[in-house]
Amino acid sequence: MKQEGKKKLIEMPYQIDLESWETIFNSIKDTNLNCTVENENDKRFFFKIGEIVKVKKRNLKILNFDPAGYLDDKPTKVKYKEISAVGFDDHYTNTMTKYLRKKQ
Repeated sequence: MKQEGKKKLIEMPYQIDLESWETIFNSIKDTNLNCTVENENDKRFFFKIGEIVKVKKRNLKILNFDPAGYLDDKPTKVKYKEISAVGFDDHYTNTMTKYLRKKQ
């Protein structure tokens, strides 16, 4: 932004390390916020939303919840190469997080 002549820098509330998928997800995990992970680009479309449980070199595990706020019984493994979009600290995710519950 400085090179574009912007006088004021935007302050970011989180420090996300963009070096690799592993560092990105470890940074998001450190915020203690739920996130969204999706593949928008091919026949294997998916949308996962929930807590990052484990971050590995080639994939992560996320404890997904459904639109009614029910948590899955076990985490879902997501390969980094299948991800096209990631989000966190958005209104929908933060609101739904307040009402999460286990399936009975």
